Amino acid sequence: MMAAKRVAMNLLWCVPGVGGSEEYLIRQLVGLSSLAHDYEVEVFAPRGFSLRHPEIANDFIVHEAPNECLRRSQRIVLEHTWLAWNTKSFDVVHHGGGTIPRLGNRRTLLTVHDVQWTEYPEYVSPVKLKYLKATVPSSLRRARRIAVPSRFVVGTLEKAFGVSRDKMAVVRHGLQENIDTEITSSTGIRNKFELGDGPVLVYPAITHPHKNHLFLLG
Repeated sequence: MMAAKRVAMNLLWCVPGVGGSEEYLIRQLVGLSSLAHDYEVEVFAPRGFSLRHPEIANDFIVHEAPNECLRRSQRIVLEHTWLAWNTKSFDVVHHGGGTIPRLGNRRTLLTVHDVQWTEYPEYVSPVKLKYLKATVPSSLRRARRIAVPSRFVVGTLEKAFGVSRDKMAVVRHGLQENIDTEITSSTGIRNKFELGDGPVLVYPAITHPHKNHLFLLG
């Protein structure tokens, strides 16, 4: 019988408030825990992750970093030291935050959620934009495989960086298992949010500039 493949999941970037990318990968792990598989998955995350996500800590080994990784500089240092050392023997290292450190295990899977900064650089701080330009192209070249949430992102990476479609795979956003069983009545929602009796437009997006709420309201 073959030994289980050991997979390390780099979630050092997964800090409070990071947004939909956190939900995307947490749902992947929750879904994986409900399936029969031959992988041993271990999570490498910021300090305090297990308290925020007990559903992950209950089903997977979670290695917490020495700090909360609230600053990008802290995360980068840990990825090139603590993470690189502790994941060197794994069969695959999954980097879920869109970049791969230059040091460490080279058997990598990279998840890229979007590259909206290539179309809207004005919505990103100058420091972050410089960081992304310096790290993302190299990460895309060095990754063994790349996972993206949609065909749109496949096309974007191909156009902006020349990434081969053969290197990419679409892994769509998961849904909660009970999403169609626990339905709140429209009356209950209207009462809760004081919406009145008129028509309501729902726009499920955080108010970041690239979500373009101004266009919607105009």
